[in-house]
Amino acid sequence: FPSHDRRRDEFRRLASRQVSTLLRTEGEFHALQWSSFSVYSDGFRSRPGAPGPWIWNLCSLRADISPRLLLDRVLRFSEITVGELNLESNLQGAKGPSDAAIFLAQEKEAGPDIFRDVQVGLVRIQSAQLKPSAATGGWGVENLQIVLSPTKTRTDFTLQQGTILQTNRWLGQLQIRSARGQYVAPVLYLTSMEASSSKGGVLDISGEWNQGNPQGSRGEIRWSDWPIPSEASSLGIV
Repeated sequence: FPSHDRRRDEFRRLASRQVSTLLRTEGEFHALQWSSFSVYSDGFRSRPGAPGPWIWNLCSLRADISPRLLLDRVLRFSEITVGELNLESNLQGAKGPSDAAIFLAQEKEAGPDIFRDVQVGLVRIQSAQLKPSAATGGWGVENLQIVLSPTKTRTDFTLQQGTILQTNRWLGQLQIRSARGQYVAPVLYLTSMEASSSKGGVLDISGEWNQGNPQGSRGEIRWSDWPIPSEASSLGIV
């Protein structure tokens, strides 16, 4: 499954459209390899000059398909595993996100979809990297483990391990212990996050970030066993 080259190409185009829609970008999967009801790919990547706020590069993908729904033309991925995710801001593409919707609509006119619905059960990202930039306020992450549970209305997530990249020297090197929250477009809700510092302190963070209205974002930071220097007042937390 699928049994013919034409069907495999159709499936790859369908998967590329679905992922592009989900990630608000314009990209394509590398060639797909099949083994029974599992599919493998070297990755998915946003094309150069793609619209959307982020440039996505997903490497070493595996997806397990639930066969019992295929006769109903429902494609359900019971679990998707991503070996590595590299993410960076796309300042040029963010100026015209509506272009992505136009591109996807044109692609859909090329022919009918094989499936009437596409569902995803669980997504595991073994190592995620977010490149610091002006769009992220100079913050980033590396080697972060992520588990996502997406639905049509929201995506729940948990985070483990990983290093927070930031420019405030007094914070030291921050290691994420655990975090959980949910994303309901366009708002990211961080229910809780615990991070430890190379200087010995512990941070507990919660809050929400509105991608459409960053000024309306808010959060709370609590710390213990952590000397806060005078320059921290510039952050507005002391």
